Parts: sequence; structure tokens; C-alpha cells
Amino acid sequence: MLELHPDKTGNDPALSVRFTALQQAYEVLSDPLKKIQFLQERWLRKAQGQATTTDTIDLAGWIKDCVAQDRKTSTQDADRIDQQDLQLKIEELVNPDKIALLRSFAHPEALLTGARLLLKAATVLSFDRFQKITDSLIKIEPADLQWQREIQQGLLRKKREHNWNRYRVVLLVILSILLCLLIAS
Repeated sequence: MLELHPDKTGNDPALSVRFTALQQAYEVLSDPLKKIQFLQERWLRKAQGQATTTDTIDLAGWIKDCVAQDRKTSTQDADRIDQQDLQLKIEELVNPDKIALLRSFAHPEALLTGARLLLKAATVLSFDRFQKITDSLIKIEPADLQWQREIQQGLLRKKREHNWNRYRVVLLVILSILLCLLIAS
């Protein structure tokens, strides 16, 4: 743990976050009462189906969460996904405070990799929910023109899909009426 101390690492933000996490873990594990409380809270979260990990923010962990979210949406039937839950999870991952902390790791390409995974995962959402997510995603790297184009293309595809779904029934009814008139004549 001493090799991760900020005095020895030159205040590297990534190593500082890791050092702080290790320091907090040591404090909990070295105090029997804190350890019991931690284990009880962990057991309760697990029993309620919530995440059992602590909320330590590091770039690798964040990308891992983005990959997990993308994998979850790509392996499930889009009609069975809880849209509100998915939107909340993505919004939690792109929380401005979290992104500001992740930006301190100075790896914008890694941030964009995670953001692209979240954009892909969000494509199963309704247009309105998707649009809210893209408003948050664009703030991850607002100066990156390629990223802005990717988001605009995603919004355009989603808007077309939304319009098609909205007018599809009307089009089918009109075609059915025309077909019936053609048969009747």
C-alpha cells in the first residue's frame, strides 16, 4: 500500500483514487465494529438484489460497468427491458460529478469508449428516453466533433424509428383499405 501513497506516486490521480480505496478498506477491516456493520450492509444489499460493491470510482471499473450494461441490453429481448431502470442506470454512469472525476484520469479515449457502449445500450430505449441520455452523453467530450456526429447519427436513426413506429399502423390501415377496394372492384 505504501507504493501507492500520493507522496511516492507524484499525485497521480488514478493511483490516488486506488490508494484512498485501499485506505478506506483497511480502516473498515481493522475495526471489528465497522467490519460487522459493513458485512451486515453487504448482506442486506445482496438480499435485496442490489450491487454489493462499494462505489469507488476508477476508470477501469467505470468501463467495466459500461460493458456490463451494453452486454445486458444486447442479450435481452428489447421489449422485456425495464426502460426506466435502464435509463436510471445509464444516467448514474454519466453523472456529471462522476464524469468530472473520471476526466481527471486524463484518458479521453477511454471515456469515449465507455460512452459509446452506453450509447449503444441506450438504443433500446424509447426516443424520449434516448434523447435525454444523449444530452448527458454528449457532455462527456463536448469538444470532440466525431463524438458529436456519432450522437447526432444515433438520434437521427432513433427519430426515424420513432416516426416509423408512429405512422406504421396508419399506413397499414390505408393499405388494407386500398387492398379491400381493389378486391371489391
